[in-house]
Amino acid sequence: MKTAYIDTNVVVSFVKPNDPYYLSARRILTERIVQNISSTLFLIELKSVISREFTAFFGNLSLEFREMTGRLDEIEKIELFYQHILQSIIIDIMDDVSVEIHDSSYYSGQIPASYAKILRVSGKTRLKTLDNLHIAHLILLKENLGVPIDYLITGDQGILARKSDVNRIASVTTISPTELLSIEARSG
Repeated sequence: MKTAYIDTNVVVSFVKPNDPYYLSARRILTERIVQNISSTLFLIELKSVISREFTAFFGNLSLEFREMTGRLDEIEKIELFYQHILQSIIIDIMDDVSVEIHDSSYYSGQIPASYAKILRVSGKTRLKTLDNLHIAHLILLKENLGVPIDYLITGDQGILARKSDVNRIASVTTISPTELLSIEARSG
């Protein structure tokens, strides 16, 4: 079975019925099409997105969930929704928590390996900070923990537009959720 690093936006698509990747994300995250992995950055980013956009998400939740959480305050509803998502998907969370010595004219000391990696790749990818941080985590999982990652699955149009750079830098195939299902259907 192949392994895919899941970008946070795929999980966001999983809970947004009007998202173009909704159906693909639901299949990828609930069926064992590939082994799904991500980093703790995914947990942080998902919680942040849910917190910011909860009002929009709440309208799409089942009547049962809305009634069950009716007396709770918004913070408690957000936490329950977050837990519900994590319990509904198949994904392994992995991290390389090593540190590196960084020595430059502007800073000298230990920094997380993921930050050191992002400093080395961000000029090549020209992506947003969190996108580069996901790529750094993916690379470290491969290099330092030996995780054989075949795909980076994302719905982020910025990453998809630069996928040839990402593929070269991270030695993966960067594709959308829909493309993954198409590729895996042909090979399976």
